[in-house]
Amino acid sequence: MKKPWAIGLISIIPGLGLIILGEARKGLAAFVVTAAFFMAIFTPGQIVPPTAFTFFLTAWIVQGYYALVIAQRISRKKAGLTLPERPVSIAPPPPGASRAQKSQHNATVTVLKLLPPGEQLQLALQGTTGMASAGESLLDLAGAASGVPPGPREIRQVYLGITPHDLVLVKTDAFGAPSELKRVPLDHVSLVKANEGLLSDDVVIDIGEAKPLHVGIGRAFREATHQLIGVLSHPMVL
Repeated sequence: MKKPWAIGLISIIPGLGLIILGEARKGLAAFVVTAAFFMAIFTPGQIVPPTAFTFFLTAWIVQGYYALVIAQRISRKKAGLTLPERPVSIAPPPPGASRAQKSQHNATVTVLKLLPPGEQLQLALQGTTGMASAGESLLDLAGAASGVPPGPREIRQVYLGITPHDLVLVKTDAFGAPSELKRVPLDHVSLVKANEGLLSDDVVIDIGEAKPLHVGIGRAFREATHQLIGVLSHPMVL
């Protein structure tokens, strides 16, 4: 009953899949929110019903997808495929820490939990894969204008770490939980290019696969991004 495909099917009824997975409070909340938007569809007027339908459809899809992801996590755990995490004790961010400092601390803790005890982590930062670069966005717009829709992009949060010997890549599932860890020796890694943007930086890294790793890294991590580039391609900088 708790197989991902079954949970996805059961989640046609809002919240039911989450309740079966043991997430009763979240399941009930999903049901109440989705039902409220559904009832609002029948409110008299020309503005509220279509808006309510949009919110209803969004809530219905999100709760079902979330239940599916939770079921997949449980399935991976039963199959012994979950990433082993260890307790980590490091100094918390200082009082009054900025958002960037808190994000940096979270990235460090997330990567450290997945490393063997005693291994040194020199650098950690958070990024996103699947985002279109400026050039790709222009190509997508040109294609859309000529009647060719852009292909789907799977956007995922990732964490990058640097140890004395490896580049550590931590991929996450759709809701940000670590799901895959890959280690690439630093002597097999090279920087392809790096572009600084107003809100985020685009970093492309050759990790020895058919396609290079394209990561968007938020401005909050810019100092760490500079350090990453220094490690991968000294003395090249943004």
